[in-house]
Amino acid sequence: MDPESELPNHLKDIELETNGNLPNDRSSEPVNSVDVLIIGAGVAGLAAAQRLKELHINDFHILEGRHRIGGRIATTTFQDVEVCEGPVYIHGHANNIVAKLAKQLGIAVHPPNPSDTWSRPFTARTSSSGENIADQVTGSIEKHRAAMQKLVETPIPPTDASAATVMAACGWDPISPVDCVYDFVVNDMYNGLPPQEASTYADKKVMDTYELYGTLDRLPVWEIRPLNSVCPR
Repeated sequence: MDPESELPNHLKDIELETNGNLPNDRSSEPVNSVDVLIIGAGVAGLAAAQRLKELHINDFHILEGRHRIGGRIATTTFQDVEVCEGPVYIHGHANNIVAKLAKQLGIAVHPPNPSDTWSRPFTARTSSSGENIADQVTGSIEKHRAAMQKLVETPIPPTDASAATVMAACGWDPISPVDCVYDFVVNDMYNGLPPQEASTYADKKVMDTYELYGTLDRLPVWEIRPLNSVCPR
């Protein structure tokens, strides 16, 4: 067991730095055995740890490969504004700690409507000049969708590759400002990490599900695993 990937002994002992990162002075003592080993300090892992504490089960460890807790939910700064990446969608309705938190905080959620996700009219303007760039955004959307469709037919090697690498091979390599912003929205905002760090296996699994339905437009993953959005689309 790599002690560098361990969180401190108990959830209550975690003291995060002001930037949300894990402190460097984590215990270097090797751990031979525990009653419960939790893989990942995302919302599910932290909720599991919280439940164990409630049940007075204290002999557990959480392993986390990244430098912070939270999983796909993270806070970052974009244009001098704090933005929460990852929690835009709530997966499921029952037995979900994020859904419970949203209800407790009075945050309205909105079931998505897959039938008109890509067809509703919209306006996009630059903050500097007010120029309407809706056509450019539409072009970015279409280019990204074409690459996602190509991903369906692209085999992922056993060694895996980042989502950015494989999507570039499929024709999506964002360079223009509009492409980069759209890439941030569809990746960082939903996954809590950039495509350079995300595995393609996750996207590939979803896309294979889409392929069974024959089209991207039906978004069947919403039928299999209901989602709610914290902001209307």
